[in-house]
Amino acid sequence: MRTKLFLVFLFVAFISFGQTEKVEIQWNNSKKVSTPFNSVIVPGFQDEHFIYDASSKMIKYVGQWELQNSGQTMILKNVKFSPIPESVLSNINKNEIPSELTYSFISTKARNNSVAVLEFVPLINDNGILKKVVSFEVEKNPGILNQTESFAPGLTNSVLATGDWFKFYVEKTGVHKISKSFLASLGIDVDNIDPRKIKIYGHGGEMLPLTNEDNHYYDPPQNPIKVIGEQDGSFDDSDYILFYATNTLGYNEESRTHVNAYADRSYYYITADGDNGQRIATSPQPTGNATLTINSFDDYQFYEVDEYSLVKMGRRWFGDNFNIQNSRAYNFKF
Repeated sequence: MRTKLFLVFLFVAFISFGQTEKVEIQWNNSKKVSTPFNSVIVPGFQDEHFIYDASSKMIKYVGQWELQNSGQTMILKNVKFSPIPESVLSNINKNEIPSELTYSFISTKARNNSVAVLEFVPLINDNGILKKVVSFEVEKNPGILNQTESFAPGLTNSVLATGDWFKFYVEKTGVHKISKSFLASLGIDVDNIDPRKIKIYGHGGEMLPLTNEDNHYYDPPQNPIKVIGEQDGSFDDSDYILFYATNTLGYNEESRTHVNAYADRSYYYITADGDNGQRIATSPQPTGNATLTINSFDDYQFYEVDEYSLVKMGRRWFGDNFNIQNSRAYNFKF
């Protein structure tokens, strides 16, 4: 009996003294970063922890901790937030700001030492209020490293497994208007649907990451939309849907290309079955005077045609040859 009590006591003492480190993020609302085409101003923090992804227009926090052994677990706790002005997020894709903090710890080797690399987006959209992470605690405990947190939902069935689904694609990035006649052309019985149940799912045309471990999405996400005239429960001739969609074109920093290597069309899926759909939330109107006036902005256009591979293999393709014809003219209109 003494032996059992002694072992239990040692176990409780062993797991109760985990190492905890508090981390504070020192924010700067006007950090200048360079992209492949220009320089932009974004909210930032310490350089050693800061990443700006120009392709997704999102900032990330990255940290690294050395592990005493390869079996240690690491968790984030006591995360503190504070509001961040929307005016400083002009170069941030606010549609990609998550509603809650999600993070990942990845175990790796650095000079024969085991380390855990932390990565997360330090912004959240708390019911329409944009907030930034100002501090958090990292706790290291014995056990198996928890490589991902919140990313793997453990799906048993896709959202597309049941119900009537209809597919369409978009050619341009921006706000799209879907009319009753367009829904009918897809095959939807528009005279017998409840518009409040209309839902649109899809990732848009963004290219998949090169490594599988960087793909954290296991099913098409639902896109918040606005349905004009849905209050009466019928989709009338004057009713329509507004939603933001992205095509397959746009600079991908990882692959250094504007052209999606895997798809030419950006597909979305629509249904009117099941529960009511997500709708675009109404943001509170500002009451104070403007604190920032914007008179100009950076923009760019691109010409990219993937026709030639110099070595007849690999991912790097090129367009027009400059050999016999060594001068070409390209016209752009803004």
